[in-house]
Amino acid sequence: MTFMRVGKLLGMPESLVMSALEEYESSSPLTSVTDPYAVIVAWLKLMCDKYGVKKLTQADAIRLSKAPRNATRKALKELKEFISNLKVSKETPTPHALPEEGNME
Repeated sequence: MTFMRVGKLLGMPESLVMSALEEYESSSPLTSVTDPYAVIVAWLKLMCDKYGVKKLTQADAIRLSKAPRNATRKALKELKEFISNLKVSKETPTPHALPEEGNME
């Protein structure tokens, strides 16, 4: 419910908010920020950036949602790092996918 409310405040299409919520639930991002509202605002801002649907600055996201500035900034920083690490782990082959040393063709 909070995702939809924040998404409306930020002027995001409902389909993007639903996609962001699904991605949030499936990836279960960890952050040290204790304010869940700030984390949701940060996540939605990052999903706007990722999907390129709406140009939303950090300052606009904080202003429009009236989220706590410091907590939202910290959540943005940590979630960017989380997404970056998630992307790297998906791109890096597992040991099972690597060819064996003596078995190169």
